[in-house]
Amino acid sequence: MSLLDKFNSIEVKADARISEHDREFCMAYHEAYVKGRAALKSLRQYVEESLNEQQSIISRVVPKDEMYDRSFFLGDSVHAHDITNSLRNSHRVLISALVSYFERTYKVSLETDKIEEVLLPKEPDRYSSYNSAEYKEYYGAVENTELKYEDILDQIFIQLGGFSFQEKALNELKQKAHDAAWNRYYGNKCYEQKKAVISFSHYACSFDSWHEEYYHGEHEIQLTDGMKNIIRALAYFECGDTSSIPWTLNTLLGYNWTTYNTEMQLGLEKLKSVKCFKNGRVDIRFTSEAFAREFAETFLGNEL
Repeated sequence: MSLLDKFNSIEVKADARISEHDREFCMAYHEAYVKGRAALKSLRQYVEESLNEQQSIISRVVPKDEMYDRSFFLGDSVHAHDITNSLRNSHRVLISALVSYFERTYKVSLETDKIEEVLLPKEPDRYSSYNSAEYKEYYGAVENTELKYEDILDQIFIQLGGFSFQEKALNELKQKAHDAAWNRYYGNKCYEQKKAVISFSHYACSFDSWHEEYYHGEHEIQLTDGMKNIIRALAYFECGDTSSIPWTLNTLLGYNWTTYNTEMQLGLEKLKSVKCFKNGRVDIRFTSEAFAREFAETFLGNEL
């Protein structure tokens, strides 16, 4: 075997590509998953045995065909069927927990459904009989499946497409900002740079005229979803980190921004102010023309 072949044969495990904190999170959730499934199996067995025991006792005085409620004295809150559903759904709970963690931590988009398709047994056609042998085999396979957090990580890294979490987050941020700055239908840009100001003209914000009329001129301004993506890109441009958003910019990402003054001073190193207009335009003023040009070239692009 050549040196190159030996190098290519080295397998880098998924959990070696994440931080120690990430690994601790995954291991903790996996341990809870394993112990939770064991508890559900024990609980189901205990409930079923208890129900059978009560049925046997009551059958001394009531025929079985007249027993309409098998819960007896356990009540409606205890059903083996509900425990079984929780047991079968435990895999999805683990996958969802790990995927949500990495999405929140690194601000990336991941597809839970694709991971479930690979790691979980394939469900039969829904039009098949519920009691068919095929469905019984499927449910048996689901209950006997035991996931490892490393397998979930493998699928997450496949979705990263060879990029790190940070690289994928930045690529997605650039794409969202670019999409917001262009009219996809006409294929033309909806922004203009003039010296240190970039103006976004394609309905970047909206004013609540009713609120303005009845609250003595106070404006309730809401940025569009696309403009909020521009703000997130501006935060990265300022801080160099997808998880860091200056307080003044984070305020704009809330449900609404209510102010008597339509211009917010940012006081940052690269960003000076954000100003909204009633015609839907939003102006971003940078502290220099060079910063404005750099942001436009990096996040907005020159063509669709």
